[in-house]
Amino acid sequence: TCLMIKFFRKIRQKLVMENKTSKYFKYAIGEILLVIIGILIALQINNWNDNQNNLKEVENAIFQVLEDIEEDIVTVDKIYKIIVYTDSLAENVLNSQYTSNDYKENYRLFWVGLQYSTFDYQVAGINALENLQKIIPKKHKDIVSEINKFYVNYGKRYNKSFEIERTNTTENHRYLLETQDWYYLLRDRKYNDKMIDFYLNSPRYKNMVAMFKSNNRDGGFAREYQVGAVQLLLKLREKLNIEKPLHSVVAEMLGKPQKNEFKKFVGRYKRDDGEISVISNLAGFLTFDGRILKNTSTYNFDFVFSKDWRLEFKEENGEIVELNAYAPMLIGSAKKIKND
Repeated sequence: TCLMIKFFRKIRQKLVMENKTSKYFKYAIGEILLVIIGILIALQINNWNDNQNNLKEVENAIFQVLEDIEEDIVTVDKIYKIIVYTDSLAENVLNSQYTSNDYKENYRLFWVGLQYSTFDYQVAGINALENLQKIIPKKHKDIVSEINKFYVNYGKRYNKSFEIERTNTTENHRYLLETQDWYYLLRDRKYNDKMIDFYLNSPRYKNMVAMFKSNNRDGGFAREYQVGAVQLLLKLREKLNIEKPLHSVVAEMLGKPQKNEFKKFVGRYKRDDGEISVISNLAGFLTFDGRILKNTSTYNFDFVFSKDWRLEFKEENGEIVELNAYAPMLIGSAKKIKND
């Protein structure tokens, strides 16, 4: 730029000295235009650099969300298993399956209905993304919208679920504190006959357990969060073309991704009731109307989050022609729509 300015300055001086006014103005206008063009090019380069930096920031935040989500799935899986185990204990309490000796041998039974699981989901990624909402590039608006929707929906549900559990548990402890003189023994891992008699025969205690079981039906919030988190994880992996292996816990849950091998199953299927169901491939995993499937054998898939539900595909002449749904008995069939 400096060389150009010096070059045009010499030309102007020469034209002035030779008294060539018209040519001087032409060169002056040309110089102005070149300067303007240079400024515009510089602005374009600057804007491009800014856009690239913005894109990098946004994608880094999305990658952080992906890592957060996967970590949460692993954590929630542990919580879910605890809830399922505790639910089985609660079922036995309600059916009066335990004896005095059971309570003496397993102190954990004293805490059924008197504890709740806490879960603090990771927020580093979503917090970073919230600060970048004004610079989200068009190519990522859809997936960022999915991320925001997930955290709004499940954040609200978690807060509500946690508050219900906390309130119920606090009220149960307050009742025991105010009405049972043995309450102090509970936290010292001690017991007496009166305490065991309460757990075995008190209708009030069974009501506590029944409320706990109701709030944690089918894994409670842990299962809800797990379903939404896994769906979002796969959408992020698909969008960002992630090929990094899944965490071992998630891999055990979902199985092995197969993008090419599953192509023959993908398409629309007309059910017995006339409705259309869709088999899609999401990041290498099949979904049935959005619900994730796990491959168990060549033509069989289990619903990951629906116990005893599975699909069985039928092939003829090298093409998939039909699917049957079981839960666990046959509940319906669907014919694959040709040319899909």
